[in-house]
Amino acid sequence: MAEKMSNESQLFTVSAKNTNDIIGFLFLSGSDNKEVHLGYLLGDEYWHKGYGSELLGGLLDYLHEHPSIERLVGGIDKDNIASAKLLEKVGFTTKEEKHPMVVFYEYIFNHT
Repeated sequence: MAEKMSNESQLFTVSAKNTNDIIGFLFLSGSDNKEVHLGYLLGDEYWHKGYGSELLGGLLDYLHEHPSIERLVGGIDKDNIASAKLLEKVGFTTKEEKHPMVVFYEYIFNHT
């Protein structure tokens, strides 16, 4: 997965385990593996049910097991408190970038 990110973006579907219904999407993009940008979207009916935590936690577990990315970055609308709490819950911290409408979060991998 990470090897292909060097020159392209990837879009993944997110499916419920029990039904295989598509419940959302995950988007990763980056011109190199130093900083990869993250986007995700879950259907409204799947909010506040733990799917976002499971999705991002699983992604981070995978990326820890397959080290090639140094930093994962996601930007969210300043009013999207639920996404901010989700990113913080799985270990993201706010970046020092100033933007009037977006807060940027990052997850730094310490691959040793």
